[in-house]
Amino acid sequence: LGGQRKAMYARDADGRIVWEGPLAPDRTAARMAEAAVYVLPAVDEPFGMTLIEAMAVGLPTVANHDCGLAEDVRATGGAVAHDDSVESLASAVRELLTDPERRRRAGAAGLEHVEHTYSMDAVARRLETIYVDAIGGHA
Repeated sequence: LGGQRKAMYARDADGRIVWEGPLAPDRTAARMAEAAVYVLPAVDEPFGMTLIEAMAVGLPTVANHDCGLAEDVRATGGAVAHDDSVESLASAVRELLTDPERRRRAGAAGLEHVEHTYSMDAVARRLETIYVDAIGGHA
């Protein structure tokens, strides 16, 4: 076992942390939807695709301040850790876990944000605009 997983097993938060292992891709969205929040603890993550996947199922999100999607998380009412410390990340998670109404609003706002910004249609429209602009505005 890796050091982080050993630490998790040693301090299992009174049985509240359970390592489920990897899930089949077709089960991921359903499992995410069962969670209270989704936390991406990565440092310097340029584009946390899993945050978009979590928002797409209406799950409120938590990210680090230096994540490329931190502003998306903030804009939807999710929580963002102010620095790279464990304490800051835990505080951000606590912000959502202690406020059910904020979680509900952040989940709904995240879902809407993904539909308007990261859906296939939204990306296709954005790419079409870029391509048309690149060829001088002639479709």
